[in-house]
Amino acid sequence: MPIPCLIAPSSEDVGIDPAALQRLFDRAAEEVAQSRIESCQLAVARHGRLAGMATFGATPDGRAATNETLFAMFSAVKPISAAAIWKLLEQGALTLDQPAADVIPEFATNGKDAVTLRQVLTFTAGFPGANAFALISGEGLEGRREHETLLGTSAGRCAAFGTWSLDWAPGTAYAYHGEGAHWLLAEIIARVTGGDYRDYIRSAILDPMGLDTFFLGCPVDEQHRYHFADVVLQGPDAAPEVYGDLAPLWNTPEIRSLGNPSGGGFATAADLALFYQPLLNDGLVNEGAVVLQPETIRMATRQWTDDRHFELLSEAPRIILPTLRGLGIELAGDDDVILPEGMAETDGIHGMAAISGGMTGTVPARTLRGCFGSSNSAAAFGHNGAGGQVGWADPQTGISFAFLTNTFSMPRKGRIIELSTLANECVRAERG
Repeated sequence: MPIPCLIAPSSEDVGIDPAALQRLFDRAAEEVAQSRIESCQLAVARHGRLAGMATFGATPDGRAATNETLFAMFSAVKPISAAAIWKLLEQGALTLDQPAADVIPEFATNGKDAVTLRQVLTFTAGFPGANAFALISGEGLEGRREHETLLGTSAGRCAAFGTWSLDWAPGTAYAYHGEGAHWLLAEIIARVTGGDYRDYIRSAILDPMGLDTFFLGCPVDEQHRYHFADVVLQGPDAAPEVYGDLAPLWNTPEIRSLGNPSGGGFATAADLALFYQPLLNDGLVNEGAVVLQPETIRMATRQWTDDRHFELLSEAPRIILPTLRGLGIELAGDDDVILPEGMAETDGIHGMAAISGGMTGTVPARTLRGCFGSSNSAAAFGHNGAGGQVGWADPQTGISFAFLTNTFSMPRKGRIIELSTLANECVRAERG
């Protein structure tokens, strides 16, 4: 649980309607009661403090999930890794448009010498499929384990960088950059700080925010102190392609200790919701430390992509979803997309875009993006995770929200939209 000063005495103390909060919790409980997922945890925060959280279901070890259970966040951890880069930009240790190869010369191979830090953070760098598999011979689960372990070392990362090539000229297109971009960011952090990237993320971001149980790498000999919710796959379409092999690795002590910066975080929903609160409050942690300067937050949460950057929802008819990326986060936006009848439901696992069943006509584009609901403002920002995890902040309401589950199951987009919508409506009465 968060430290006491980060917990509100009651939801009303931070302007959250308790009845609306209960409706949100009831909706999440329904997912477990209907056996759509095995366990989940969710939290709402406002004015720098936790307004409420709830946990439902049980984990595969037969134990009830509680508010202290730690869940894998998958890509919902990406903004935390990005925040460490924001801090280095703030300190002048990096500049946004400098080539990554200025910091890591090993990265300059195969035409990547011009790739900038801004392009890496916005997934416009041009190497979306980069990985380390060319350097290993293992296949299946062991191959995935070897892949992750290799990237967990500086030597392994640099060897992998040398094999990566570009799919397009940097900056000219967008595609979701899975793991590669954030392993590059991890090495940049290590080079600039002269230490382990995980230690810097802990000292610069997590500790000042008071997030003691937010782990990007939990040492093997400390894991017995915590209850981790093992990841499970539910249904034949639960985890297509890569995640069918990759997801079970997140149940192993070695991978939990590794600290994959793109998807290897473990935390409670309260931790994830509270990470976003300083980003809504000029960098201030509940009237305490200033983690980031206001101008840094404004820089990171503004839109850096343009009309060259989009995801293709349909070939015929051609329907695109404009990509709205800040520096390591996605933005909600106020645009619309017109969907014809009969659009297939999609999961969004291999990008940010996803379509819920029955969506048709003029649809707010924010509901197609990774983690937002219909009540989010255009200025909301956040990130989703591969298994349906969600974390976001909305400057209009001051609310931050997190939903974590241990279950890969489809469909999931409708759940994300409904939960995010209900979360942001918890403050609606106050605005009325």
